[in-house]
Amino acid sequence: MEVGFNDEYKALKLRHAALRERVANQIEMYTHLVETVGPNLKASYMMLVGQLEHRVYELKTEMNRWKRRFTLRQQFLNRGEKPDLMGIEAELDKEFAEYIAEIKKHIKEIKEASLKFHADRLSEKEASDLRCAYLDAVKKLHPDINPGLPQSATDLWN
Repeated sequence: MEVGFNDEYKALKLRHAALRERVANQIEMYTHLVETVGPNLKASYMMLVGQLEHRVYELKTEMNRWKRRFTLRQQFLNRGEKPDLMGIEAELDKEFAEYIAEIKKHIKEIKEASLKFHADRLSEKEASDLRCAYLDAVKKLHPDINPGLPQSATDLWN
């Protein structure tokens, strides 16, 4: 009687290897999107649209601050008192602290985007070529995909 694996087991083993490779490719693509494409899109957005959104937010905040300033001054005048300008400004600083923090956050994001946008980096073609070369090397050296590799290739993989 001959001992060995049946054809169904061999087919399942091949399917398993193919699925492992497919999952590895999907993980690599996901990582590329999250770590490269996403930040580049955000930087481009911040450079093109984010600055304008920031300016609109800044102007709306300033307009609301001026409205509130006039309301507070009018309250003093309605009571027949002389407006306390320093007190009004201190009150406004307290009321608008959250908005000021949001403006500072926008400025920080725009600066980070500017650094990323203007940084020296690989072109899309160079990045794609490097990515393809890396994937080819991984496929050639991966011990699970190529179990019969010499020890030097395994050492290089490790």
